[in-house]
Amino acid sequence: MAAINLGFMKLPLSGPYNSIMIITGFLWACICVTVTFNLVTPRGPALGQGTPDKIIDALGKTMIVQAAWCIIYYNYVGASVLCVFTTGPWEMLDPKKQTDKWAAQVGRFSGNQFEQSVVFIPCLWMYAALVDYETAWALGVLYIIGRVMYPLFYALHGSFSLWFQHITQVGYAVNGVFMLGSLMRGAGGDYIQFAKDQPIFVPILGAVVGVFTLLPGIGVTLPWFALHTKMDRG
Repeated sequence: MAAINLGFMKLPLSGPYNSIMIITGFLWACICVTVTFNLVTPRGPALGQGTPDKIIDALGKTMIVQAAWCIIYYNYVGASVLCVFTTGPWEMLDPKKQTDKWAAQVGRFSGNQFEQSVVFIPCLWMYAALVDYETAWALGVLYIIGRVMYPLFYALHGSFSLWFQHITQVGYAVNGVFMLGSLMRGAGGDYIQFAKDQPIFVPILGAVVGVFTLLPGIGVTLPWFALHTKMDRG
């Protein structure tokens, strides 16, 4: 298998863990969030729109994004239920014709979405309410599209591969923009003006924040991983 040997690690260049997919996934994420970010004009926080009715109106599209997320999640939970019933009491499918990984992979449809929800949902609402409601819903729609497309890669490849980076990194990038805006506004910065002045740089910087916070980890990831690895014992 072709690989780049860095001495302390090897990066495969073929097969399901082809490292090139990490790079192309990041580039695709940058393109997606940048295009989406520029489809709308930043307008500021929803809570700054005045009356309760105006605040609700400002958050209307974000509410639709949230509802769509819930619908998709329930759909994927339903897919796992179908795995049990169609091969069990309903006798619709012959379990012997399905692979051992069939049901487990369907479980990843909702499993992956749930794992990412603890970042996406609070970031979506924090950003929409306190930073900018307009780019919030637009990026939220992009995130939802990624959730809808996620199972396609299992269907096409039959197993996990780094092709998933072209879906998952888009989600990380969306969350990164939300985190970037929240951090900047929380620190007293004029994020809205910054976003208007730098409409290309801001979403790309957000993608960097989101992707690299996950891996290699901006924060405590590497120190705790190194300590845990060193102290690991039987």
